[in-house]
Amino acid sequence: MDKIHVLEKAFIIMEMIAEKPNTPHTVSELSQKTGINVQTLSRIVRTMTIMGYLESAGRKTGYLMGKKFVMLSDGYFDSNPLRKAALPLLLDYRDKINEYICVSHLLGYERHIVCIVGKKFNVCPEEDNQYIKISATVQTPYDSVSGKLMLSRLSVEQQKKCFEWFGPPGNKWDGITTEKDFLSHLEDIAQHDYLIEHKAARVNIVYLINLSLGEVAAVGSSIEINSYSEEKKDVAMKLLKNISTELEKKSTMW
Repeated sequence: MDKIHVLEKAFIIMEMIAEKPNTPHTVSELSQKTGINVQTLSRIVRTMTIMGYLESAGRKTGYLMGKKFVMLSDGYFDSNPLRKAALPLLLDYRDKINEYICVSHLLGYERHIVCIVGKKFNVCPEEDNQYIKISATVQTPYDSVSGKLMLSRLSVEQQKKCFEWFGPPGNKWDGITTEKDFLSHLEDIAQHDYLIEHKAARVNIVYLINLSLGEVAAVGSSIEINSYSEEKKDVAMKLLKNISTELEKKSTMW
């Protein structure tokens, strides 16, 4: 079946913006990444903005996901019980401290991102801009603090198989190059129900979620360094722990 190319291009643009919903994307950037010429892309994003599917953060700043897109997604029938249980808790967290939050699930040796709620980006202060991503993204567990924490709950044999499958983490985990280092590092992590990682631009906080049937998930938040404080960290940790506890209870009913 022949594709309608202008529709295909519109969805490509939408998908690219949805990958980083809190970051404005300029026309030139979108054109470079999609291969769509600037004139065509400008007409498409202008139409999508008029219709409410995109929002302009200023001509030189770029475009963000529009409120109409999020409103339409409310009708999505979601059979994933973890996502259904997690999403209102994530929205409540965002509303309280306005920071990025994500729930992920370890399936096999891969980290499946279940859902993401980003910060409010108050381009239009009078509007409640909700940046929600119902995700099907799959990552190696080496790529995040959540993945590392979830891996620590696998058996040693499973951890060995993971190492064999993906190889050493390399520069993603400082100083971990051998299987022995890998296992020892995960053994240390397994003593804790949460991890805190300080980066140059943000602080990542992750709590483990022990689901029913022996499965594990994690809820994590990233606090930008320009809005970070010890008081905010303490509030975030309390909220994340409560989310973990609540989802553990709910998982017994799935």
